[in-house]
Amino acid sequence: MIQFKDFRIRTKLVTIMVLTGMLVLLLALVAVVASEYARTRTAVTDEIHTLATVVGNNVSAALVFQDRGAADTTLSALGAKPGILAAYLYDANGEVFSRYHAPGLDVDATGEPPFRLSPDAANARNLAGQITDTLKDGHLHVIRPVEIHSEYIGALHIIDDQSELARMVQNVYTVALIILLVSLVLIIVLSARLQRVFSDPVHRLIETMRTVASEKNYATRMTRFSNDEFGELVDVFNVMLSEVQERDAQLANHGQLLEKQVAERTTELSAAVQELEKITREAVEARDAAEA
Repeated sequence: MIQFKDFRIRTKLVTIMVLTGMLVLLLALVAVVASEYARTRTAVTDEIHTLATVVGNNVSAALVFQDRGAADTTLSALGAKPGILAAYLYDANGEVFSRYHAPGLDVDATGEPPFRLSPDAANARNLAGQITDTLKDGHLHVIRPVEIHSEYIGALHIIDDQSELARMVQNVYTVALIILLVSLVLIIVLSARLQRVFSDPVHRLIETMRTVASEKNYATRMTRFSNDEFGELVDVFNVMLSEVQERDAQLANHGQLLEKQVAERTTELSAAVQELEKITREAVEARDAAEA
């Protein structure tokens, strides 16, 4: 199995830059998406709060005069807003005075949706004029007390399925995914180009070293192409080649000198041998003459 340390330097550089860029981008996108989700949820909740305030003010007279028809008409207007599944208007005793169910809403045996809060939970007598919201089973429950002249006369309970929030969040996710994919392509393209700043000098150095090693030409020199660490590396490499070339020249000169000395010694030895042979020959001739 090939390990990362065995990859070519070009692959390592591109991988490192892509992973670094994607990590930073992912962290930024997570922060943006989280912030956008919180902002969107707050905006949707505030919109339901505003709607509850408007509807609550409109049904207050119906509660006072016990006009169920008017209350039903007012609550039915909530059907114009997508996502509103149900709404309940409670009187001062916590009893359901009027209700609204969205068309096609699933209900249980009691005729109510399973996600409805109990009347006691919906009773807002102790809210002191405050609107509360609760998330239960993925549904937003907004409860607003209905008051006239600061006197509690009932409560309005609106249930939203958070579909608008889901839609807006889906849009955010889609945009984030598109940004992520486009950024990934840009990071890969830029990384493939920028890595040449590091890999090209290394490749030049490697090619020069291969040329010197194959041709044994230590007079080869690299041209300094930058003023950074790669430039210093080229200078050091050229200095090394100069020293190798100088030592090679010294060895060649020493070899020539040694050959010259050997030739001189050989010549001297040959002369000595010839002289010795001459002396020996003369001695033999002198002995032969004396014996005669």
